[in-house]
Amino acid sequence: MTQTPAQPVPAGLFEQAHDLDDAALVAALGWPVPLPCVPGVASNLRLLADHIAIMRGARR
Repeated sequence: MTQTPAQPVPAGLFEQAHDLDDAALVAALGWPVPLPCVPGVASNLRLLADHIAIMRGARR
């Protein structure tokens, strides 16, 4: 099995996660995501964005 190298998430993507529709959010990643997986990937990105925002707020 081959592994692909990790690709960074584009800067600012988490901040605009709720402003983009599912397809635009996944397209902004620049990762090859199968069409049936787009809604799930977008949902997980939004959940991760919320978690990051909470953690950043807790540190202030």
